[in-house]
Amino acid sequence: MMIARYMITLFLIPLAFLTKAQSNYKEGNVVTNTGTIIKGFINYREWHKNPEQIQFKRDLKNGEVQTLTADSITRFTITGYETYDRHIVPVSMGEISFESLKEAIDTSFFIKAVFLKKMVTGDRVDLYSYTDEIKIRFYVLDKRQTLPFELVYRKSLSDGREITQLLFRQQLSRLALEYGISDASFEESVSRATYSGKDIRNIISKINTINETIISAGSRKNRKQAFFLGAGITGS
Repeated sequence: MMIARYMITLFLIPLAFLTKAQSNYKEGNVVTNTGTIIKGFINYREWHKNPEQIQFKRDLKNGEVQTLTADSITRFTITGYETYDRHIVPVSMGEISFESLKEAIDTSFFIKAVFLKKMVTGDRVDLYSYTDEIKIRFYVLDKRQTLPFELVYRKSLSDGREITQLLFRQQLSRLALEYGISDASFEESVSRATYSGKDIRNIISKINTINETIISAGSRKNRKQAFFLGAGITGS
């Protein structure tokens, strides 16, 4: 009996990975470099890192699959899930995991056209995130400007101890002052803020007077279903 269960488990594990790798086209749209909005279907992968390219179909059943990159389009939206905008931005390269830290502060960066994941759309500023194999970064687009800027968060070592630079707090305070926000409650929120989506989103919502938060509710639902599916397989 134990051998039978073991063999079933060995069979189900690769099956689960195969199922995960299958196409998952969701309704959405892309915006071309000329500003044309094209409706269709996007292969939604629930990306843990910002995608460098997407697969797009105009017709779900018989449509030709197009591979689109940041050179091809300026935006794509998976309806009810996520929106990504293309921006050419500096991307910091400094590591933040303790085992990768160095004595000198790493301020290196590269400039690249990337898909930034939209987190908040506001009347004053938008909030984005960009995640790769190194770390997550947050970007703010001041609507008075044309390009987002990265909120700076750095780490280094000093005598074997971790040193953290929370420069993003100063950036957010300065931005708020420019919009006439300087109350004690706001400043306390900034002084306590961690470099996390939750804290930064909360601060951005206070700078804006109108906010639309982009929440990947569908992603959380899908992950929850995947968890129960896995639990069911284990139980069986």
